[in-house]
Amino acid sequence: MSYLIKVPSYVEFLKKVYSLISKISNDLLISEEKIKNVIDRSSLLYHEFTIVKNNKSRVIHNPAKELKAIQIYLTNMFIKQAPIHDCAFAYREGISIKNCVEKHIDSNYFFLTDFKDFFHSIMFDDILRFLKLTNISQYLSRDEDCSDFAKVMCRYKRLTIGSPSSPSLSNALCFRLDEVINRFCCNNNLIYSRYADDICISSENKINCNLVRKSILSSIQEANVIRRLRVNPSKTRTLNRAKRVKILGLNITSDRKISIGRSKKREIKSMVNMWKYNRINNIERSYLSGYISYCLAVEEDFVMGLYQKYGSTLINRIREYNASYAREKNLLLENSLMDINHSDYN
Repeated sequence: MSYLIKVPSYVEFLKKVYSLISKISNDLLISEEKIKNVIDRSSLLYHEFTIVKNNKSRVIHNPAKELKAIQIYLTNMFIKQAPIHDCAFAYREGISIKNCVEKHIDSNYFFLTDFKDFFHSIMFDDILRFLKLTNISQYLSRDEDCSDFAKVMCRYKRLTIGSPSSPSLSNALCFRLDEVINRFCCNNNLIYSRYADDICISSENKINCNLVRKSILSSIQEANVIRRLRVNPSKTRTLNRAKRVKILGLNITSDRKISIGRSKKREIKSMVNMWKYNRINNIERSYLSGYISYCLAVEEDFVMGLYQKYGSTLINRIREYNASYAREKNLLLENSLMDINHSDYN
């Protein structure tokens, strides 16, 4: 089974004329020599740092500006044109985590799991396989174009956390897997969703967990794109309406509404109060700004309550904090494209 992507019309014209490197050079106004240099050395062009989330350390690899520019170009030109399954909710414009949880709001039983080392499980060979399954390969005129494409996307032959191309590419590569798992769920009166590496399968009736687990494993083999995906046993669990149901950090309340939960609301109110009296650092400011924006998409009534309690001036200032940083970051990226020709890769 293959699936088609829609690419800009001029790519169709260029497919017989230019190599991938030439296409990138033509559009980004970077010399072919420098692009080839970046592609050949791509695994070395990352800055590594560590963040702590939920008391766990996570290593991030941020690509250098010249590599990042090429990753963004290829993502917009090709990857974002690939089909994404309706059951996949992460990394999609206009779709939030709330939409994913809402799909299960009428269910009574839930099977939750995730894929272990999701991005790192997606390998160089998987990307080549994906290019052949789609029609992207026909727009890459040379044999080595597919290889160059995969090199740009990988660090040491696997996807990495931190590249702007990894989220969209992972969604595209999971299309066949989502299709196979969803087909099984539809045939068994189950509801399926995937949010990045998180899998939720639910039903109004009790779920045969062993059957579901085996089906996910067999679906990985049948889809035959990301061959190293593995279910994480430590993250596999079942829930039912007799107890509190929490999916992707959101609670489904007894009256079947979605909420961030009481403890999170208390935390946010406390941080807003600390901001008001300037007793909060920049990392906490960024977290609070992002989380209030998140709450606006998930539980708008709670944010409206913050406006009423603390006033629009303070809440708007908090919400604007990350937006200002993002504008500065985008401006730096745009300016970096102008500087790439002056970079030294030797």
